[in-house]
Parts: sequence; structure tokens; C-alpha cells
Amino acid sequence: MTEIIGLCPPRFTAVREVFDRHFAEGLELGARFALAMEGEIVIDLMGGWADRAETRPFGPDTLTTLFSTTKAVAALMIARLVGQERLSYDTPVAEIWPDFTAAGKGALTIEQVLSHQAGLCGLEAPWTPREWFDWEATCARLAAMTPLWPPTSASGYHPVTFGYLAGEIFRRVDGRTLGVALREDIAEPLSLDLWVGLPDAERRNAPPARHTGSGGDHEPEAPGFPKPLVQPRRCHRGRLPPRRNSLGQRPRDRAGSRATDGHSRLRRRDRRSRLPSPRPRRRGQPPADQWPRPGPALRNVVGRGLHPK
Repeated sequence: MTEIIGLCPPRFTAVREVFDRHFAEGLELGARFALAMEGEIVIDLMGGWADRAETRPFGPDTLTTLFSTTKAVAALMIARLVGQERLSYDTPVAEIWPDFTAAGKGALTIEQVLSHQAGLCGLEAPWTPREWFDWEATCARLAAMTPLWPPTSASGYHPVTFGYLAGEIFRRVDGRTLGVALREDIAEPLSLDLWVGLPDAERRNAPPARHTGSGGDHEPEAPGFPKPLVQPRRCHRGRLPPRRNSLGQRPRDRAGSRATDGHSRLRRRDRRSRLPSPRPRRRGQPPADQWPRPGPALRNVVGRGLHPK
């Protein structure tokens, strides 16, 4: 039976039961689930293993891969530039990235790119793993690319290319990579364990992410987009770079700004401390300690960590 440790008051017993059941049914290898109410951490559960060999327990120091939640972090960094009046959402991307004007993209604004309307949700021709890890080459290809549909005519999710587009826009305005700016301006001042581009010192704390493709130099024509191409409203996920490329580097080892590159954890000393509340309690809303026991919806919302297969 998997040992579960952490904080879970009796009124959240149903959450603990679901968390336990996910391990008992083989749905989790390692996971952590935390819940904040009114700025206070009221649940912080963890258990299982941080590696597939089951040699390292999933504990307080284990990092969690944020996957596409990192898109929100990238959007926040762009929003800070807008708030500092260094950028406007109405600004055409080509004004700060001249090569982006190619193939009829000159009028595309930052707002439209960030809202997945650019038609650049994947690369239309093969792109090798080594090239995926080349930030400049990938950004140059996106800048020169003809959109897969008329820009702004539809919205198609940009699973991987979003990070290159947002990161390059940020870099050209700020001068730093998005990941470096995140650490210097937000994470370090607020003592947050949050990275876009993981440093070597934290690499051992990051569990291996599940990966569904092979990749590597033995696959010289790794596609930049699934085939066949589909209609914009049914965009499928573009192919991720492999877990380890031909240079011996994992994606998390790079200091780049891809949208799938985020890693984070809740600091142990913050578990019982109060965090900044996003907004004051609404009139008539009871305090957190008077909230009802979780219902069926919350019972089924449990943080997902590693997958055993």
C-alpha cells in the first residue's frame, strides 16, 4: 500500500480517499495535490515515487512538470510588459520581430498570436529533434512559415509552438529569456519554486515526464505536426521534442522558454502559512472554515503526477 503523507483536515477526508484510491487502482506512480482556500494551504498530500524504478519517494522536494499550465506563466510575463507600457496587445508582432511579416503575417497582433489565432500550431514539414532544441532555428522557421489557415479566421490550439512564439516576443522586448526574467522578477523575490528552464541544481528533483514518442537521431524526420493535417477547428497536438535529444540534453535542462518547460513545487515552509489572497471575500460568502464538505465534483479533482505506464 502506498504511503501518503501531508496535510489533510478531517473535513477533506473525501479528497484523501480519492487520492488514496488513485494509487490503489494503479492510476498514479507519484503525485502531489495541494489546495488553497482564501490564500491558506488547507490540503497538501503527496505519495508514491519520483522515478519509474521506484527508488526515490515523491516528497516535499520533488518537482512537478507543469506542462501547458506554463502557457499561463508565459502570458503573465507578456502581461507584465503590457502593464509596464513596454508593449501593447494591439502591437503587430512584426514591429518587434521583422521576419514575422513573411507569408502574410505582418498584421498579426500579439493578442491574436497569444489567443491561438495565428495558424502556426505546428510545423507543416519534418523537423528533427536536434532542430526542436535549436531556439533560433525553430523561431526562424515559425517566422517564415505560411499559416496553416487564414490568420484570425479560426482558433486552433498551439500546444508547443506557443512557447516559442510567446518566448521570442518577450525576449525581443525585454532582452532576457522568459525563464530568466521569471526567476529574477517574480520567483526569486517571492520565494517561489518555479522555473521555465530547469537549472542543473534542481534536475535531480524533477521526475521523468511521460513521453509517447520515440525521437532521437535514429528518427531523422520527426514531424513538426501530426499527419495528415486537419482542419483548424480540429487541430491535434504538434509533436514534442524527445525526452533526450542527440546532444544528451533533456528538454528541462535547457534555459529556453517553451510553453511545456515549466516545473514547480509547493515549498514546505509555506504549507501552513497564508499566501496572498487573489481577491477579498464576496459579501455574504462564509469564511473558509465554514465551507461545506467537498461534493462529488471536488472528490474527483485530484492532482495528477506520474503515470505508471
